[in-house]
Amino acid sequence: MLNEEDKIVLRKLIDINIKIKEIYDSLREMEINFKTETKMFKDKLNILKRLVMAENKIYDEFKNHPEKIIEAYNEISFSRESLFEMNVLTELDDIANDYSENLIRTRIANHFLNLFLSSEESSMELSNMPFDIDGKAYSQIEIGIQTDFVSTILTILNKYLNQNKYNNIRDLLFRIKDNYAFLHEEIEYDFLEHNMQINPCLNWKAKIYADIAGLDEIEVSQIEEGLGNEVFDEKIDDIITIEEEELEDNEVLFQYTLAQILVRSAMLFLGEENAKNLQNTFKLNVYNENCIVEGEKLTDLAARGQSRIDQVLGMYDEDKKLPIIYSTRRNK
Repeated sequence: MLNEEDKIVLRKLIDINIKIKEIYDSLREMEINFKTETKMFKDKLNILKRLVMAENKIYDEFKNHPEKIIEAYNEISFSRESLFEMNVLTELDDIANDYSENLIRTRIANHFLNLFLSSEESSMELSNMPFDIDGKAYSQIEIGIQTDFVSTILTILNKYLNQNKYNNIRDLLFRIKDNYAFLHEEIEYDFLEHNMQINPCLNWKAKIYADIAGLDEIEVSQIEEGLGNEVFDEKIDDIITIEEEELEDNEVLFQYTLAQILVRSAMLFLGEENAKNLQNTFKLNVYNENCIVEGEKLTDLAARGQSRIDQVLGMYDEDKKLPIIYSTRRNK
């Protein structure tokens, strides 16, 4: 159990993260209004950097105390059942809806998880992890794959941010950008170094960590493919089922656009052979051509859904040309 002193430290983390989230929100407002080169933006960004440095000093009080780290994680986290749950989808609702309290708790939990994995004593705690390598190293790779996926989402998102057709949901798209950075430490550091700008390249790190740990690249690709399949299966329905007239509503257009971004990102994680196979074989079949659904023929609904699927899957041909940088840091 955490003692009273530990609980006070945890409260400090919550308080400083409330301030960090407020700065993120104010920076986002300036981003939306094209003010990223102003003195005010630079000043706010410097405040954010100082707050992050102060936050890290608070975490130092838990450093190399894995038992306390786990206790603090369990105190703050939503997912006690699994420290290493792939949460690209589970965190998405909080990110999209800007649920600040949930985002703050998840950010702190993510930091504690990273702190635990960097602890010298954490390896023995993870002896039951799969694959014949050190459990801590495997978990770091799994988290690295998740971070690579989020980084990919952001690179694809960047293609939408300044298109006029998305002006009405520009604020919502920037919400996705900044909330992902708020939750993911490595992405935040990258943003802080680059004026909160998204990397236009795919900057992937997991395979570097895997190489250091001695994990075969094929095994890494299998984990990536599993994550890509999970996201694809979850979000493709949004592309198929949203009705055309509903897209006039900005919230629905946002959900549809976000589904596109997620499916495009998933395709890049599936590997070229699987992606090409999906392009060629993903077909909607109608077994009752006379069926009417809410006044519309099922064949017409299927044709519209297929057209949307073909459009988003076809974007893979463009996305696969994105430069990939296997590096722990963005090129200057």
